Amino acid sequence: NDGATLGRVLFYDANLSLNNAIACASCHHQDKAFADGMALSKGFEGKITPRNSMAIINPATNNNLFWDSRSSSAFDLALKPVKNHIEMGMEDMEHLVKKLSGITHYPDLFKSAFGSTEITEERIANALAQFLCAIGSSNSKFDQGIDQAFKNFTAMEQMGKELFFSE
Repeated sequence: NDGATLGRVLFYDANLSLNNAIACASCHHQDKAFADGMALSKGFEGKITPRNSMAIINPATNNNLFWDSRSSSAFDLALKPVKNHIEMGMEDMEHLVKKLSGITHYPDLFKSAFGSTEITEERIANALAQFLCAIGSSNSKFDQGIDQAFKNFTAMEQMGKELFFSE
């Protein structure tokens, strides 16, 4: 719980971006299944990303993360947007470690999560991954539909499902 709590604080903290302008949550809105609902997402300097932010759906059990499946675990995924030159721009992780070390609430959160106040790139990724893995869906309308041959879907939802899964 302490690791996931730290990860949640990090997820909503714009200090993870180079210019303190964007957090993970800026593009992953809880009310939009942790996506942003945009065709293309906006990065930390207002630049536009080549893709939109994916919804975060069951990353603990999903091994094809990002649109191009370039990550196979939440741990591997956790810092890629942070380091990306368009998304959050924090290419120098030592800078991020120093930055977070200077924020008064982080040492105690890291101590609770990891047993010491030391802040490292690996611990940041680990905490973010723990929070991401706590995001799960197991009772959505789609989940329920699997057991019902999707009889719970409206005609429009059926069309959308068919289109989504078509070639």
